[in-house]
Amino acid sequence: MSKKEESLLGKIKHMTGEQMDILNSDFINQKLESLNRRVEQLQCKDNHEEIAKALLKKVSKLERRIDVVIAFQEELFSKMFISSDGSHTGLHGKPEVSKYK
Repeated sequence: MSKKEESLLGKIKHMTGEQMDILNSDFINQKLESLNRRVEQLQCKDNHEEIAKALLKKVSKLERRIDVVIAFQEELFSKMFISSDGSHTGLHGKPEVSKYK
């Protein structure tokens, strides 16, 4: 093989190597981008889970408060309108006097 052919073959090998490096670099960059997206999605998911947990705690607390209020209202209404002897009472537990007798 002549020096010219060897030189040409060397240049071809060098250019081929550069192309392979570029392709490998692009492939690695694509994989890195894909991995970064997946990590961001996981972090976002974790963040959303924490937000959801906090909201569920608040909802649970509100439900307990509402249940307490409902129980209090039911007790208050039962005391307001029905006494132990079955007669109706007013707001302050006193028997109601009808104006229309």
